[in-house]
Amino acid sequence: MKIVKKYTTIPIPQVFDFEASANQPFGYPYVFMEYLGGRTLPKGVATAIPHQFHTKVAKQLANIFAELQNLTFSRIGRLWCGENADQPVEITAMAWHSSPGPLETSLEYFYNQRQSDNRQMIAMHPDDPDWRTACWVLKMALTHIVIEDRVRGPFPLCHLDLHYGNMLFDNEYNLTGIIDWSSAQAAPLEQLSVCPEFVAFPGLSEEENRPIIELKNLVIEQIRETERRQEKRPPLDNLGVDTALRPNLTPLSTYMASKGAEITYRQYMASPKGGLWAGRMVAKLIYGNGVTWEQLKEVYGTMPIV
Repeated sequence: MKIVKKYTTIPIPQVFDFEASANQPFGYPYVFMEYLGGRTLPKGVATAIPHQFHTKVAKQLANIFAELQNLTFSRIGRLWCGENADQPVEITAMAWHSSPGPLETSLEYFYNQRQSDNRQMIAMHPDDPDWRTACWVLKMALTHIVIEDRVRGPFPLCHLDLHYGNMLFDNEYNLTGIIDWSSAQAAPLEQLSVCPEFVAFPGLSEEENRPIIELKNLVIEQIRETERRQEKRPPLDNLGVDTALRPNLTPLSTYMASKGAEITYRQYMASPKGGLWAGRMVAKLIYGNGVTWEQLKEVYGTMPIV
């Protein structure tokens, strides 16, 4: 949070004091922070906020994504600034990932987690051709997810839980705060694109999903405008990097507008228990109506998972 406060204009609470250990007089870890005004929304941004405020809200959300895109690191992992948050930032191991790292490439980040999830899926359904097919589809989808020119970074700071429940708005729909940074870490740009607020619901009609898609397009347009005038910064943990040597990296706005971003979302949000549903969704995104699930199952339903 200290890094976000120092290097961005994203509205977050100021931390006045904290203790990460229970080995102190209070006896429990704690964080003493600023109270932010505003309230969370009762449901998704696109449907909870009146349409006349969507452009205003899109600009504010775009600013968050654009600033995080420009707050980068040379490796993938959690941020560590020492016990008192007063030391230069280091990248450390992730608590949740199958390969804690720190990792050097986005390919490791996505591939290793996919392999771990696939092993769990097969363990739960060892002889089921549908589940085996889903494992293969989700694994092959990695070629649609990873951005080739960003495999080795730089890796932006990602909130990892950016949805309406962690956004605060006042009565005029000014964004007053982004909360719950407990999972934040340096991650691939593809991961930064993941946001439930911009994904259509398969069970809803095109008309019902329209506000979500329109809000997403507004946000992407605003991110693109910001990218045009934004000066790129070197990774915070490697300030000697010359950003001019890689001037044409794929920007977030381009990726968010691609099919790859939705595939990334479906992969990331699906637990092993929901892997079959995710596999079917991703297959539809990749193959459309050109290949049926039954045809995929004929090829992959008995193929060993490697």
